[in-house]
Amino acid sequence: MSANTELAAFVSFPSEYTQQALLRAFAKHLPEARIVTEQPTDPVDIQFADYDLIEFGWLMQHSAHCIASSYCFRKALVRKNYLINTVSTYLAKYAHRTALSSTPAPPSPLVAAVPRSWAIELRYADDLDEAFMDDLYDLAQLMSEEREGEEERWFILKPAMADRGQGIRMFKDEEGLREIFEEFEEESSDEEGEDEEREGDEQERAATAVATSQLRHFVIQEYITHPLLLLLPSSDASSPPTPHKFHLRAYVLVVGSVKVYLFHRLLALFASTPYTSPSSDDDDAPDLTAHLTNTCLQGPDADRERFVRDIWELEGLEIAGRGGARLTRADLEGAFEKAGEVVGEAVRAGCESGSTLPNAFEVFGVDLLLSLPPSSASIADSLQVHLLEFNACPDFGQTGDRLAGVVDGVLEGAVTLGVRGLLRKEGGAEAEEWGWKAGENREGWRKCWEGEVRRGW
Repeated sequence: MSANTELAAFVSFPSEYTQQALLRAFAKHLPEARIVTEQPTDPVDIQFADYDLIEFGWLMQHSAHCIASSYCFRKALVRKNYLINTVSTYLAKYAHRTALSSTPAPPSPLVAAVPRSWAIELRYADDLDEAFMDDLYDLAQLMSEEREGEEERWFILKPAMADRGQGIRMFKDEEGLREIFEEFEEESSDEEGEDEEREGDEQERAATAVATSQLRHFVIQEYITHPLLLLLPSSDASSPPTPHKFHLRAYVLVVGSVKVYLFHRLLALFASTPYTSPSSDDDDAPDLTAHLTNTCLQGPDADRERFVRDIWELEGLEIAGRGGARLTRADLEGAFEKAGEVVGEAVRAGCESGSTLPNAFEVFGVDLLLSLPPSSASIADSLQVHLLEFNACPDFGQTGDRLAGVVDGVLEGAVTLGVRGLLRKEGGAEAEEWGWKAGENREGWRKCWEGEVRRGW
């Protein structure tokens, strides 16, 4: 351990983009710390590093002096299949507590925020027969329902432990789901990788396929059919603006046991292809580039000026299909508040299913989607925030140079609220300088939730 008069901080991330931003944050907000970039052999005061480099034993053995930038156990949030079970269990507990309480309580924001979901484990397409009689029985019934005069239901399949958009597919019936797993089986049997003869859409799908022999856990969610669509200028100045789907990347900081903060500069990540609704009349699978908004799928040459934006830059953009209506500042502020409620409740659910450390903190990249029912009158009141997933160790490099200030703000907050906050808790100076109530905004952050973790029924 370092002497009482000197703080030692181990700072190391494989991404040079993240590493340099973090070093700037330490220089600005904790200049007294001695920075170590090589893996230390003895305990240090601060470990702000990649998960695999953190010595969690030091946190247990020196809990009064050592802090780190990750919780040891957070699978309840960051694995997609675990997140579904986490939310389902929490909502069951919430309903039970509400029924026993003498004071009426509003529904949990997670009820409307999380799409209907199923978690499955299988290796082969033939395993679906048994799954449809068991874990996917409700899904099978849903897909077989007649929906005369109503929009078709579509579903989205995601590997539970893959990232960067790998393995995500869309389907609307049993046949479509079987075809997806048959495609994945082909990838499993092809040890040489992508077939050189594939072209066009087939090649794109192969590039994002996964091998079921390696990834057996999957999540199926009902596709959100009315995402908020915004008109973006075309790359061709002579062409009219086109509607694009987007999701929000929110940076959430969790500190100790437990405080939850949301950074105010959410990123809006747009799909590179104009949006078209999934169509049953088309024999081909939906164009994933119109529906998936992951920046990794757009490649290194993507136009980030058009497709990666600060949420507050969306003010004034026209909403597709709303008669010329445009997003207002009030609409965005309302969405930000709802996002805070959703992520705060999700972390609370995760804490009840797992364990926290009083001397740890972590930054999560949380993906959210905004939807807007076509018949709604008020945009601000009708915008719904949906929780898609939590990501540990978010890839800040996908932000790009133009919005590098977002990453700087997130990591500076991690140093001030996370590092300095935990050091103050252990007797450091300026105690309570950053303390505030849940629902309040300060210094670019919103406190979403603070409380003791409650387990059991």
